Amino acid sequence: WTVTNGLMQGTSNPLGYGFAFAANNFTNYSVQARFQFPAGADGGGLGGRLNPLTGAHYVAWIFPEATTGGDATLDLIKFQSWTSWGYNGVGSTPMLSVAVPALGTNWHTIKIAFHTNHIAVYFDSSQALSTTDTEAQPYTSGGISLDMWTASAAPYAMSVDDVLAST
Repeated sequence: WTVTNGLMQGTSNPLGYGFAFAANNFTNYSVQARFQFPAGADGGGLGGRLNPLTGAHYVAWIFPEATTGGDATLDLIKFQSWTSWGYNGVGSTPMLSVAVPALGTNWHTIKIAFHTNHIAVYFDSSQALSTTDTEAQPYTSGGISLDMWTASAAPYAMSVDDVLAST
């Protein structure tokens, strides 16, 4: 991850995750940021309630069109560690998923909001997902993160701007 021309840019590693985070300890809050993916990107997202020691966190994840994650979807994902995620005992299963319009290479705003064990996700200012974490151990506090994934050997750079956390 680097700051280039005032933008946070994550450059993909072959076959793996990349994270940048602030290890603050927020409880009930929201965080939003603008994302831009180049053609051929595999996906990334905006996380919250991150435990920096384990990697456990929630993330609003964007899969651009024609990726391994689907065709232009927004998922709410619960990571149990830096590299494994799932929900209700089923690995690689999002908490919720919704189709979004084709992303192209345009900027899109993602917001994720937390209140107790309720999570809401917004896409370009409209609420797209809303749920309550019903697992025995919902995450109740933590930092924020920028996440990205590379499923192929083709490198790309994801750009993020205007990150804002607020209570």
